[in-house]
Amino acid sequence: MLYPWPILGSAALQEGLDIAMDYLEFTDQAAPLVETQRICVNAILAAWHDGTRHRIKLANCAIVAVENGIPLAPFSQSFPGCVNDATTRDSTAAGHVPAWGLLAISASAAT
Repeated sequence: MLYPWPILGSAALQEGLDIAMDYLEFTDQAAPLVETQRICVNAILAAWHDGTRHRIKLANCAIVAVENGIPLAPFSQSFPGCVNDATTRDSTAAGHVPAWGLLAISASAAT
């Protein structure tokens, strides 16, 4: 299943998540599934933001985050230029740019 990535750019994001989740499910470390997936996504996006582009390295970052028990930080702490999910839901009704839009803008500005 495809994850709705907040930035556009590469199939490596989804491939890294798929590899990490397959490994974590195989080793019985993926419970609860949704929380594990969110930890992986945060780790992959942080690695992507730091310049990692290889799918295996992205997967490894996600696996390490889960195995080391890195807590799930609010999205706004992981990416200071963005707002968290609750704020995004409230602000989109008022016409503000959603968090995924900010990430896409900041990613394209960096290149």
